[in-house]
Amino acid sequence: MRMLKQILFKLIPRIRYDDMSAYAAQISFYLLMSLFPLLILLVTALTQMQLLDVTQLMEVLHRTNIFPDAALSVIEEVLGGVTMPSSSIPFYILVVLWSASRGTRAIMNGVHMAFRTREAHNIIVRFLLSLFYTVCFVVVVVLFAALVVFGDALFSWLSSTFHWFFLMSGVVQVIRYLVPLGFLIIIYTLLYKFIPPKDLKFRDVLPGSFFAALGSFLISQGFSLYTGHFGNYSALYGSIAGIIVFCTWMYLFSFIMVLGAEINACIYEIMHNTSLLKIH
Repeated sequence: MRMLKQILFKLIPRIRYDDMSAYAAQISFYLLMSLFPLLILLVTALTQMQLLDVTQLMEVLHRTNIFPDAALSVIEEVLGGVTMPSSSIPFYILVVLWSASRGTRAIMNGVHMAFRTREAHNIIVRFLLSLFYTVCFVVVVVLFAALVVFGDALFSWLSSTFHWFFLMSGVVQVIRYLVPLGFLIIIYTLLYKFIPPKDLKFRDVLPGSFFAALGSFLISQGFSLYTGHFGNYSALYGSIAGIIVFCTWMYLFSFIMVLGAEINACIYEIMHNTSLLKIH
């Protein structure tokens, strides 16, 4: 309880003075710019390899429980209306990597802001680092999607083979929420651990990672509930209501990400009896 009071004592002034909303807006903008090219490239590659089509990919995204329903509607509309010739894929890969690395750079800037640090490398090394983080993130996302797809198939086989229908159906429902939460914890832990030039251990960044993962998950679920039952964005924004909802969710998602970094920075100050007010 004492630790919680100390964290809140340090965190509240940071929320007021660190201009977190500006960093969240920057991150959400670049993530929005990179998400759709990345999904389009992914759909094209999976379709040509005859692994998944757009409909099957949307089913996977629905089962992840990370994206709210309004965001998925926008994604499905965009992916359904785009076709990419195979001859342009090499060029498109470069565009996707560049745009995705810009999103990663924005996230890195937000984490550096929380820890009051600067990137020590030159612009070329910074770009290569952001590119490396982007590729790692894509690999983790692909593995997570494979886990969702083959996990359902595995549970279906177990329930049909061993006739554990009622038990397995309950387990599947629990895991469908725990797996996305664990996926988010892994992503945030890697971001908070390796981006700041600090001697941080995994246990030092777990509190912010758990907070950001749980907050992101609850925001997605709450957003789906609100827009599905209470919100009527179409009355205000007409045909672009889905885009407005998607951008709002992306902004809140980014804000929680920055807030998780701020929590870890507060804990770092408390554990090391220091202050990160000066940039060094």
